[in-house]
Amino acid sequence: MSKKSRNDSEDDEEIKVIFVGDSGVGKTNLINTSVGIPFTEGKSPTISGSFVSKKITASNDVEFIANLWDTAGQETYREVTKLFFKGSEIILLVFDITVKESFESLKMWAKIVEEIIETEHIYGIVGNKNDLYLEKKVSDNEVKEFADSLKAQYKFVSAKNDPQSFSDLLKDLIEELKKIDRREKKNSIKLNKSVNSEKSSCFSWFSKLFQKNDKSKD
Repeated sequence: MSKKSRNDSEDDEEIKVIFVGDSGVGKTNLINTSVGIPFTEGKSPTISGSFVSKKITASNDVEFIANLWDTAGQETYREVTKLFFKGSEIILLVFDITVKESFESLKMWAKIVEEIIETEHIYGIVGNKNDLYLEKKVSDNEVKEFADSLKAQYKFVSAKNDPQSFSDLLKDLIEELKKIDRREKKNSIKLNKSVNSEKSSCFSWFSKLFQKNDKSKD
């Protein structure tokens, strides 16, 4: 997580969140409705990449700026889409619950992510268009099994009728990312203590050696 000056919130940490999935699954509407932009039926496909920022208050009233990146899902633009993956800390794999193929292609998207992103990252699985649950083509067990394989949280949401569910998932993922960040800091402190201890022992050994040499000269 990075820190950047942002108007009057200089200490807000910025997190790059990227939305990945086939064209037509509703990535753009998920992003838009989460920041208060009205839902749009029949929206034109994204052909490049763009982001909007959303302020999120996590536990202990810590505020984060989540930069929500929208990407193209069409195969034609896949090479361009990959350019936006680097540096992402939260990867949201989005599918349309009424289109089984959009869920099945998430394995392919996850593989691309792993090939490109070398830094620490976590996944969230988003089953969009839950307002059409009567037409659902993907079972809960299938989604859970896939999510477990990525150690990911998952949620069925509706950008059209229930944008709050998605916002709740995003907040939960940021909380998860915070825990990873804290563990890394603890491990770093332990490593530094270990290195300092080794340096101290080494210094002590050399000091004793020089003292012996000095006595022998006397």
